[in-house]
Amino acid sequence: TTTTETPTTESTTTTTETPTTESTTTTTETPTTESTTTTTETPTTESTTTTTETPTTESTTTTTETTTTESTTTTTETPTTESTTTTTETPTTESTTTTTETPTTESTT
Repeated sequence: TTTTETPTTESTTTTTETPTTESTTTTTETPTTESTTTTTETPTTESTTTTTETPTTESTTTTTETTTTESTTTTTETPTTESTTTTTETPTTESTTTTTETPTTESTT
């Protein structure tokens, strides 16, 4: 009896790992274009207010004063006739007191 053992071939497992490729993430960001805001304002047309005032016609007041005619006051005084006062005094009649004495009570008037 010839027993030839075929040995179980040594399992030489060669594991060749393909490494997960190093994740070299090259992120190329397209930057949101720098917001260069050029604001061109059309300005509300500069209010150039040209006010042409029609001036109320220059008041040239020509005052013609009719001067009240020069007051030439001619005062003709009629002189109050010279007061010639003639005072005629009527003399109070001389009081002639006639005393009649009645012999009793001496009446001294």
